[in-house]
This record gives sequence, C-alpha cells and structure tokens, in this order.
Amino acid sequence: MSEESRNQAAPESGALAAEPVRKQKGRKKRKWVRRLILTLVLLCALGLWGWNTVSKLQADYTVTYDPYVATTGSISNSLSFTGTMQLVNSATYTAPADTKVREVYVAVGQRVKDGDRLMRLANGTTVEAEFDGTVTAVEAEAGAAVAKGATLFQLIPLDELLVETSVYADDLKNIRVGDPVTVELESDESKVYEGVIRFISALPTEGEEEVTYRVLVDFAPDEEAALGMSVIVTTAETAGTAPAETAEAAGEVPAEGTEE
Repeated sequence: MSEESRNQAAPESGALAAEPVRKQKGRKKRKWVRRLILTLVLLCALGLWGWNTVSKLQADYTVTYDPYVATTGSISNSLSFTGTMQLVNSATYTAPADTKVREVYVAVGQRVKDGDRLMRLANGTTVEAEFDGTVTAVEAEAGAAVAKGATLFQLIPLDELLVETSVYADDLKNIRVGDPVTVELESDESKVYEGVIRFISALPTEGEEEVTYRVLVDFAPDEEAALGMSVIVTTAETAGTAPAETAEAAGEVPAEGTEE
C-alpha cells in the first residue's frame, strides 16, 4: 500500500473511535436527569403528605380554655423594724448653792415615788423626787462639800419608756405619726405591747451607710419592760381589695376527640 493510501485510512479510524465515547456520555447525562426528576417527584409527594397530615391534626385538635370567675381578694402589707427601749426623759438634780451634804436618803437602783426625800443639804434644802422613778446616780455622800450646779442625783421615770428605731428612706412613705404598731420583745416573742408612732425625724441619721430616719414609738410599759431592751416594731397591716370582676375566657367548645 502506498504512503498516500495509509494517510487517508488514518482519519477514518480516529472518527470511529470517538463515536462510542460520545454515546457513553449521552447515556450518563440521561441517567442523571432521570434521577433528578425522580428525586423531585419524591419530595413533592412527601410535602403533600405532610401538608395533609398537619391539616388533619388542626381539624381534629383545638386548644380550649376553661371558664373562670375572678373574685375579690385582699392584699395586706406590714413593715418591721428593730429598736430599743429608751427614756422619755430623766431628771438631774444639782446643788442650788455652795454647801455641804447633810444626809442622803436613797441609793443607786432604789425606786422612789413622787415627793420622796432624796437628800438634805446643810443650807436647809431638801431635794425631793419630782415623779415616780428609779435613782440611777448618786454623785455626793453625806458630809461632802458641793459647789453650786454640781450634780447630786439622776432619776429616771418608771413608766415613761419609749421605743427608738430607724426606718429606711424607701419605707418612710408608708408610715405616719399616729399610726398604730406592735412592740415585741426580742427575748420573748409572746410579750407584745400596743404602741403608736409619736415622732418621725425630718432629717436622716448621720454616719449611716444607708439613709435612715429616726422614729419614736409610744407604748405602755409594764414591769417586764426595761431600759435598753431590744424589740421589734411592726406596723399594722394595710389591706387593699382587688376589684370584683367576673369573666369567662374565650375559646372553642371541645368536640369529640379534641384535646384540651
């Protein structure tokens, strides 16, 4: 075979080899398209089934609310503060002039009544108690010289104790002078006195970390009450009434097979 004949046969054999390759690619493409179509059909079917299921559940089950009746009620509130029993006042007796003490009739801790003699001075003055109370100090003894104005005695009243407490600034708006309170002994919870707020300071107490105001409470002490006792002061409960209202919650009446 001549050289020219071989050159003409070579292109024909190359064309025949390329044709099977193109057919194989076409088959792969058609197969991929069929798979894609099948996947889309399945997704559509699943979506339709899900929509039908949800619609059926919504038709069969409804959320309902039970009827209710709102009634009146009361809201109570009270405040408690710690405090101590203090003196309403005390009396300090002093020498009216330079003189000597002739006689002393009482001792520290002794209880006296209004008008009882406490001391007699060399100038003829007799010092008498001005009220029922307890002698808390005797500053001169018989025979001692005293100067004018020198302290002789100190007397505190027996039944004139009050309670001193502190109230936070935020609570100040909830109390008033004249408000009733209870005074409970910290050492004996069963011992409770009735009291009334007699004084609320207009200025805050200095030197406190939190802003507080001094409050004084009057009460009727008995033999168990003593100066310096720790107590708990509680204000009377303030009650408020909630407005009356009757209402029924809106909702569908459950049908057979419904879930509440």
